[in-house]
Amino acid sequence: TQLRSDSYSNPDNFEATGTHTVVLSGTAQQTVSFTDADINDSHFNRLVLANTSAEGVVSTSAISAVEVVTHDGSPAELEVVRVEAVGLVLTQDTVFVAGATGQVELTGTQLDLNGHTLTVQGDLVHSEGTLQVSGGELVVTGDYRIQSPGGTHSTGYLNMTNTQDRVRVDGSFVMDSSRDHGTRLTAGELEVKGDFTQLRSDSYSNPDNFEATGTHTVVLSGTAQQTVSFTDADINDSHFNRL
Repeated sequence: TQLRSDSYSNPDNFEATGTHTVVLSGTAQQTVSFTDADINDSHFNRLVLANTSAEGVVSTSAISAVEVVTHDGSPAELEVVRVEAVGLVLTQDTVFVAGATGQVELTGTQLDLNGHTLTVQGDLVHSEGTLQVSGGELVVTGDYRIQSPGGTHSTGYLNMTNTQDRVRVDGSFVMDSSRDHGTRLTAGELEVKGDFTQLRSDSYSNPDNFEATGTHTVVLSGTAQQTVSFTDADINDSHFNRL
């Protein structure tokens, strides 16, 4: 537990850097809680998940780390409600399990898959920061919504610029970013099994937030009717490259 129990406590009281490592090696469920999880406040540097219980490690608040690994090289699995990314770069396959809310929120600076697979068991709400696929694969078993938890615009980027980039969404995909993606959706494959929606929920959303170019491909692979909806379908605004 990292906390501020009163006004004298410091939000930077667990700001780990350099090569500092925390190892969670319990034999029953371990709970992680941060009052001030943030790139500029408290966060793990290197977090090693060595818990041997079936319940594993559960984060009841936002969690922030530079690196998350396991002691034996198996996929790192963490139950989390919010990832406050601190330039998090995957060094092995990783699983984020949605808690009671059924969703994982991604915020912070950058999450780089770095050629590895990130599986989100539940919905992924990408409210801010950059998700850099970097030759890896993102698998979302629920919906992937690039918007705020409240359903308004996101300030997030989805970067797919490598031919090996793969994003698979078993639910629906929603793009509602305030960011221009004209140079960020240039390669790779986005597979969606549910509905595809590009929108501007408010005046901050960007009409170019799904401007796909280059060799970028969207695959609609559902087993029931899929609905495609664009608020800004235009050659100069949002559009598919290869559908």
